[in-house]
Amino acid sequence: MKDVSRMAKHKQVVIILLVISLIVLALCAVGTFIMTDGFGLLPTAVPTQVTPSISIVSDAGTPGMPVTVTGEGWKPGDTIFVGLEGPAGIRSPLASAAVMADGRFVAVFTLPDNAGTGGTGVSVVAWSSTTESEAKVLLPLSATKTATPQPSPTATPTASPVPATSVPPATATSASPTTAPPPSPTARPTTQPSPATGAWYGEYFANVALTGAPSFVRNDAEINFNWGRGAPATGFSADNFSVRWTRTAMFEEGLYRFHTVVDDGVRLYVDNALVIDAWQDGGKREVTADRKISAGSHSLRVEYYERGGEAIIQVWWEKLTAYPDWKGEYWPNRTLSGNPVLVRNDENLSFDWGKGSPAANIPADGFSARWTRKYTFESATYRFHIIVDDGARMWVDEQLIIDSWRDGSAREITAEYALVQGAHSLKVEYYENAVDARIQVWWEKVASPSYPDWKGEYWPNATLSGNPVLVRNDVTLDFDWSTGSPAVGLPADNFSARWSRQVTFDPALYRLHARADDGVRVYVDGNLVLNEWHANDASRVYTVDLLLNGARRLTVEYYEGAGKALLKFWWQRIGDWPTPTPTPTAAPTSTPTPTPTATVSAPTSTPTPTPTATVPAPTSTPTPTPTVIVPTDTPTPTSTSSPTDTPTPTPTFTPAATDTPTPPP
Repeated sequence: MKDVSRMAKHKQVVIILLVISLIVLALCAVGTFIMTDGFGLLPTAVPTQVTPSISIVSDAGTPGMPVTVTGEGWKPGDTIFVGLEGPAGIRSPLASAAVMADGRFVAVFTLPDNAGTGGTGVSVVAWSSTTESEAKVLLPLSATKTATPQPSPTATPTASPVPATSVPPATATSASPTTAPPPSPTARPTTQPSPATGAWYGEYFANVALTGAPSFVRNDAEINFNWGRGAPATGFSADNFSVRWTRTAMFEEGLYRFHTVVDDGVRLYVDNALVIDAWQDGGKREVTADRKISAGSHSLRVEYYERGGEAIIQVWWEKLTAYPDWKGEYWPNRTLSGNPVLVRNDENLSFDWGKGSPAANIPADGFSARWTRKYTFESATYRFHIIVDDGARMWVDEQLIIDSWRDGSAREITAEYALVQGAHSLKVEYYENAVDARIQVWWEKVASPSYPDWKGEYWPNATLSGNPVLVRNDVTLDFDWSTGSPAVGLPADNFSARWSRQVTFDPALYRLHARADDGVRVYVDGNLVLNEWHANDASRVYTVDLLLNGARRLTVEYYEGAGKALLKFWWQRIGDWPTPTPTPTAAPTSTPTPTPTATVSAPTSTPTPTPTATVPAPTSTPTPTPTVIVPTDTPTPTSTSSPTDTPTPTPTFTPAATDTPTPPP
C-alpha cells in the first residue's frame, strides 16, 4: 500500500515538473517574439534621430569680424544656409555650407556692422530649404566694435589711383599691345559696394565651397561670363573659386523657364527654393527648369563653383507663353495703331500673301504687323535679310539695324550685326500699302566679316584675356556708355576692348588725342606711343605728337574698371612735314688741301640744336615723350651729309591751340 502511495506521489512530481518546463518554454518563446518585434510595438534597431543643432565657437561677436558656426545632426549632402534672424522672423543669409557624411558642417560669415543695433545680442539661424530643418542660437555682442578687416589691398586709393601694375610711359620700343596688365580689382576702397538696383550682387570666394569672407564683391549687370581658362579678376585664381550672386526681380504671373549654361557646378534658387541643382564637376552644359512664379518681386540667388579648366556661367529666364516662335500681332491699319485684332504664333516669317491678307479679319491692303521673339545665338557676326513689299524695319536688342519703312515692290535688304553668345531679343515691323504683300526674314553667320572702319574686339574682363566674345565694326571711337555696357551680353564693369585699323596719312606732324574712363593706350605700327593704363575719370585729354607719312596701323586698347565708361580717340594735323636745310657747298679750289676750310670749324658760340626737337611736347596736357615715326625712305630731320659753315637751327613747329577736337577723316 505504501509503495502504491509513493508511486502516485512520484507521478505527481513528474507532472508538476513537466508543466513547469512547458510554462518556462512558453515564456521564453513569448519573450523572443516580443524582443523580435513580433507585435510591431518595439522600435527597430535604428540609431536614434539626432535633432539638428548649431553652436558658435566664440563667446561674443563683434560687428565686422568673422563668426564661425558649426552644426551637428543635419542631413548629409544637404546645403545649409546660415545668417541672422531679425524682427518678424526676417532672415538674412550670410553664408552656406555643405553637410558632411557625419551630419556636421562649418560655415563662416562676417557679422554686419548694423547687427544687433540697439541690443546686446543677435539671433544666428541655420536652415535647410530642402528638409525645412532649422536651428537657432543667440550670439551676444561685444561692447567694442573693431574695424572691418579687408582681405586685399595694402595701398589706400587716392583721388586718382595708379595701380601697382601700371607701367611708366613707354617709348616706341615698348612691349606688344597685350603685355601691360590693368589694375587689379582687388585694390579697392575699404567699403564694399552696395547692391545696385537691377544688378547681381556678386560675392567671389577663393574656394569652391562659398565659405569664409569673399575675396571681393562687385555688382554684375548680367550673369553671362565665359572666362575660359582665365580668372574673374586680376589677382584672383583661375581655378578653385566660387561665386554667389543675389538680386530681386519683378515678374509677371506665369510659368517661367530658367536656363543655366555652366562649367562646373551651379545652383539656382527662387525665394530660397532650389530650382536648378547641378552642383558637380562637368564640362559645358545647359541645365533648365520650369517654375510657376506669382506676380511681384522675387529674390533670386545663383551659386557657382569652378574646379579647373574652362570657367563658364550664364543665367537667364523666359516666360513660357503660347508663342514659342514669333509672337505675331496684326493691325487693320498701316501704323500699328490701337490694339491688334489678331495675335498668334507664327513659326517662321516667310509670307507671300500676294493680293490676299493674313487672316479673314485683316484687310488685303492697308494693314501692319509686329513680330517679337527671343533667340539664342552663338558669338559671331550675322547677316540679317529681309525681303519685303512694302515697308519693314528690324531691331536686335532694341538696336535698329534695318530701316526700309517706305512703299516699294519686293526687294531685299541686308545688315551685318555682331552678337555675344546668349539669348537676344528680335523685333520686326511691317506694313502693306496696296497690291502685293510679302515679308520674309532670315539670317546666317558671316564666315569672313568685313571691318571697313575700326575692328572692335570686346572681352568680358579687364585684361583682354582669352578670346573676345564680340567682334564688330565700329565707325568711330566715340563712346559714352555711362553706367551701361557696350552691348547686350557684355558686363557694365570690368570689360576691355581693342580697336585696330589701317590709316593713310599725308606727310605731316599730327597730334593724337585720347580721353578715357578708365585706362587707354595707343600703338602706331605696334609701337606704344601713349600709355595711360590706369584709373581715369575722363577729365583729361592725353596727347602725343608724331610725324606720320603713308599707311600706318593704329591700335587703341581700353579697359573699364567700375562706374562710368567712356572712350574717345581722334587726331588732327598740326604742322607740315619738316624740310631738311640744304648743306652749303664750299667753292672749288684749284688745289685741294687736306685741311678743311671754314666748313669744318666747329662753332664755339652757338651750339647746333638737336634736330629731333622739331616735335614739340604738348604744353597743356602731360603726355609721354613725343615719338617721331617716319618712313625709312624719307630723310629725317636728323639727316646731314657734311658739316656746315654756320650752325643752322631746324625750325620748330608751334601749332595753334585747338579747343574743338577734330574727328578722324
